[in-house]
Amino acid sequence: MMRTSLFIAILLTIAAATAAGAAERFVVEERTVPDYKTVAATFTTRDMGEARARIGGTLVELRVREGDTVARDQLLAVVTDQKIALELQSRAAQTAALAAESERAGAELGRVRAVFEKGFYSKARLDQAVAAAKSAASAWKAAAAAQAVVAEQATQGKILAPAAGKVVRASVPAGSVVMAGDIIAIIASNDPVVRVEMPERDARGLKKGDELKLVADNATGTEKLASTMIREIYPEVRDGRVTIDLEAKMLGSAFVGARVRVLVAVGERRAIVVPQAYVMTRFGVDYVSLAVKSGALDIPVQRGQPMSIAGTAEGVEILSGLKAGDVLLRPDGRLVQL
Repeated sequence: MMRTSLFIAILLTIAAATAAGAAERFVVEERTVPDYKTVAATFTTRDMGEARARIGGTLVELRVREGDTVARDQLLAVVTDQKIALELQSRAAQTAALAAESERAGAELGRVRAVFEKGFYSKARLDQAVAAAKSAASAWKAAAAAQAVVAEQATQGKILAPAAGKVVRASVPAGSVVMAGDIIAIIASNDPVVRVEMPERDARGLKKGDELKLVADNATGTEKLASTMIREIYPEVRDGRVTIDLEAKMLGSAFVGARVRVLVAVGERRAIVVPQAYVMTRFGVDYVSLAVKSGALDIPVQRGQPMSIAGTAEGVEILSGLKAGDVLLRPDGRLVQL
């Protein structure tokens, strides 16, 4: 019984080792993969709000700088014009004078009506007093409205944020003279997208929701491949190019205007793709461990773009150095060459 148990244990150990050895092998074969075309794109936001001066005058205060995060209707800057203050005083004095005139005409109408009712004034005299009272009241209302217009112009010196987001430009310093319509600050809304323009022949067949690949640089300087989806396809063709917005949440807090690359599948082709774990890099050269009769041999290969394959999402295309039918071994960290 002891010998039998020992024999069975040895067989199980050999079977496990054989299975582990088989799992560490990868048979190279050609696969049908999408043929990607690289297109330049820009990280931006869906909307860029321009905070403009509504009146001309002097920019006396600028409360934001580039990179600041602002809320909608937040005060960004203040523009003042001394002429508006003087005109407001003039309108106020004119309104007060016309109000007094309207009050006097109303009082005169009351006296004329009282005398008319006693039979001493004619109907023409009463109509004259009524017309004078209405004219004075209308003049007072017109002056009050004109005063309100000037007061509203004074409040338009406050420049508010058109949308919530980040300030990407605020290049006008305080103390500058600005005109109505001048851009004081540009706000990038909190709705990031990757905007790509591609030839219309490559955009045919694409639709909202399709998956594309993004290639961006990491903080470490290496490239990062991420999947994204088409958010919107603009219907207008400009200079033979179609504008497409992609989801950009995976890029985090990238700089507005940063360049990224988009991989668009324009067809299919045959390629050799192996798992990333079977490729090792030493001194800037990529190697794979090839199974031979004498054991293993590390050979140099030319690496292509990252590409997912069945069974693993971390694959890489091999442009040269391998052929279909080669058997790869998982590298053990040693460089073996004959």
